[in-house]
Amino acid sequence: MRLTANIAPMGAVRMTGRGKWTSPTAKRYLQWKESLGYMLMAQRPQQTDYAVAVKARFYIRIPDSWSKKKREEAEGKPVTVKPDIDNLVKGLFDAANGIVWKDDNQVVRCEAEKLYSMNPRIEFEVTEVF
Repeated sequence: MRLTANIAPMGAVRMTGRGKWTSPTAKRYLQWKESLGYMLMAQRPQQTDYAVAVKARFYIRIPDSWSKKKREEAEGKPVTVKPDIDNLVKGLFDAANGIVWKDDNQVVRCEAEKLYSMNPRIEFEVTEVF
C-alpha cells in the first residue's frame, strides 16, 4: 500500500510526562502527529496484522532564503541537516500506529531517505512480509 501525506515532515521530540503539556515544541509535535494520523485515516488504509517492510521518503521544504537558482538545483537532492532521519521515521511510525498497522513493532525492515522539495510531504510504501 502506498500512502502520501501533504504535511511538512517533523522529527519526533523528546518529552517528559510533564513536558508534553508545557513544552511548546512537544505541543507542536503532538498536534503534527495528530494531523498526520488524520491524513492517513482519510486514505482508508487496510490495517495489517502481519510483519511489514516500509520504504519512506521525507520531502523537506527548500529554504525560502536560498536563491532561485540554488532552490532549483536542490529539488530532489539529499538533505544533510536536521531533522535527523531516525526522528522523522519515529514520528511517522508513531502517527501510523493503529491506522496502518496495530503497532510499529510490526515493522521488520525500513528504508528511508530525506530529500529537498518545494512541496513538503511524506510518501511511504508498506509491504507485508510473510
